Amino acid sequence: MYIYISYFVRRGGGSMTKELSLAQELKKFSEENFDVGTYTQEVHMLNQVYIQDAVQAVYQDNLEELSDMMKSYRKMRKVIAGLPNLENEKFFYECGIFNGAYKILEELNGIYKEQEDCQKLSGLLERKHVQDILLFLYKNPNARQGKIAKDINISPSYLSEILNLLMKTGYVQRYGKNKGTRYCLTKAGRVYSRAADISKKTVNNYIDVDYKECETKEKFLMERINNNNKDNLKKEDEYAKWKQNFRFDSKIMVY
Repeated sequence: MYIYISYFVRRGGGSMTKELSLAQELKKFSEENFDVGTYTQEVHMLNQVYIQDAVQAVYQDNLEELSDMMKSYRKMRKVIAGLPNLENEKFFYECGIFNGAYKILEELNGIYKEQEDCQKLSGLLERKHVQDILLFLYKNPNARQGKIAKDINISPSYLSEILNLLMKTGYVQRYGKNKGTRYCLTKAGRVYSRAADISKKTVNNYIDVDYKECETKEKFLMERINNNNKDNLKKEDEYAKWKQNFRFDSKIMVY
């Protein structure tokens, strides 16, 4: 996501935008007191906003914003295209168009490449044992490949494949040669592994707390049940005695 410092007054509301004001000034190009240096800088700043806004609109699939931009900059384009120029100036004008288009493509390509890298990394992090490898290197920096494979209990060939992929994504780095080769996490790898380790500990703590809470509740309920059973047995015993006494008293009354 890009954050821009707006170079021009926002479009809409009937206000005169910066680009329209600049277009009026560029019409004075043929006048002797026209300051080429100042307006070159003005146009350069406008180009930066134009390109960045266009990239953002394309990235967000905002066709309405693209349409508004084209309407807003149309007058500016006509003024620039109509400026008096020599043959060699036309050449540089066309070069400027090419550079502008290339800059937009470069920005978009960077955005989509970043998205693609994030998707690849997400898929890699979900592969078997990858989290174990990162966590092991987080707790055991500068480890050898054989030590990692033995402690995690994975095949050396699979470990080698994963380590190479993690190095490409910038999470792991390797140094040394042959038997002295060791692996450790990069800054990005440490940040990710630390967050994953904290999350894992938090989950385990919750599980432990929940287990203890269930154990306590179960103990409490069992005590209630046992107490109720004792009370019930006591009541039944008392009732049996009362019934026996009642029958005995009834016989005395009859006889």
